[in-house]
Amino acid sequence: MQAARTFNIHHAADLQGPLQSPSRPVLYTHTLCPYAQRVFLTLLYKAVPFELVQVDLSDKPAWYRAVNPRGLVPAVVHQGEACAESLDLCRWIDGAFNTDAPLTPAAPAARKQMDTLLSSTSCIVSAGLDIVAGSTAYQWGIGRQPSTAQVQRFEQQCSQLRSALQQHGGPYLCGAQPTLADVALLPFFERFRLALQLFQDYDLAGVQGGAVTQWMDHLHKQPWCQTAVPDEEKLAEAFRQHKSLDFFDYVTYDAFKVHPHLLGDVSS
Repeated sequence: MQAARTFNIHHAADLQGPLQSPSRPVLYTHTLCPYAQRVFLTLLYKAVPFELVQVDLSDKPAWYRAVNPRGLVPAVVHQGEACAESLDLCRWIDGAFNTDAPLTPAAPAARKQMDTLLSSTSCIVSAGLDIVAGSTAYQWGIGRQPSTAQVQRFEQQCSQLRSALQQHGGPYLCGAQPTLADVALLPFFERFRLALQLFQDYDLAGVQGGAVTQWMDHLHKQPWCQTAVPDEEKLAEAFRQHKSLDFFDYVTYDAFKVHPHLLGDVSS
């Protein structure tokens, strides 16, 4: 069961300029982008009413530069203010909306663990991109035959997740409640697990005693998380066709193909 719908969907191509929403934050996204998915997950968990604008990253409307001069997603605009860095956005949303559903732990030890994982996120993601790329030279590409060093580096980074789960008892990285660390890492591990299974016959369930996949599977049972998760079979089809984790940056692709559960709620 998915969470109750708290957002409306718009296509940037159908708009003449930035969406005007005086009371609700506006999330500019591409639902296949893992960075943008972080923000999507944060808004969903906190049950924040918002507007979602789907942006074709391969053919962005000229007006989008007024929202984010770099032309990237995610970006959020609220009451005239814009922000465009995913982790900054997640922290801001967590502090500004629905404080009854915090993604920052109150307990000092859990908060310290969350901050440690967030500070390691770039290294963890880099190791995942590296093993998925395998023998290719393209970091966001999907290749084959990762080297022993690539596998070891990835599994070493995964040990941080297992250590956190063991230290705080799970089922989330920092204990009994999800935190910003969970929403920051899950979108990437979804893609890593699928690409490694498809192209490298590498099962993430065998890493760190299965701790990483158990953490992912628990998150995927949560209604707020299910809304943002792509259909695995449809995403696999796209990966097979494009051999890249970020193909949507260069190819016009309707991301709702892999999020069919979001269809039927599209505004203009």
